[in-house]
Amino acid sequence: VCVSKVEEEIKEIVRKSESVKCEYHDLNMDDSSSSGASNVARQLRSSSLDFFQNKLIKEFNALPDKIISNIGIANALTVNIVDEYLTHWNWFQLHDENEADLNGIQNWCVKLAENAWQTREQIKFVLNFQSQLNYELDQRMVHNLQEFYNLISNVLGKLIRGSFIVEKQPPQVMKTNSKFSVTVRLLAANALGIGRVINPKVKV
Repeated sequence: VCVSKVEEEIKEIVRKSESVKCEYHDLNMDDSSSSGASNVARQLRSSSLDFFQNKLIKEFNALPDKIISNIGIANALTVNIVDEYLTHWNWFQLHDENEADLNGIQNWCVKLAENAWQTREQIKFVLNFQSQLNYELDQRMVHNLQEFYNLISNVLGKLIRGSFIVEKQPPQVMKTNSKFSVTVRLLAANALGIGRVINPKVKV
């Protein structure tokens, strides 16, 4: 299950919820004093709405399992990028070998940061949307979702810290009274909007 797929399901749940809410509102606005066939029709309509509401709640309850699956994937990819690819890139850099494609690694970091951030927002949605469904989440599920939020926050933190690199190193042997330039780069910056900050201050 990918992050964008969960996002589509969330949008569909919101759409269905709004539709059911409108249907319930229209039903309550009907003249409840009417009798006979009209009351029977209202009861059938009410039962149908209850059925769709319960189905919607089941779809809503299925979201946490899909979210934790995406967190696991994001964590595994982050470990690969930070602990393997960037470690290898640093080794080649120190040995003056241009082996790894830093731009390719940056594309991965940006995509991962975007997905991690979106997953955090999806967890917030699940925790907050229950009131709109007139449905209270099980406390164990609430606890799990809060743990999920901490997990994806840790993944995002590891990605940000690990993708902050010294792109251009100073000379390995320093000479007296010599000048050198150093370049640092946050590979996940574009996904976090940091690149739009005017004159950001960075200490290295």
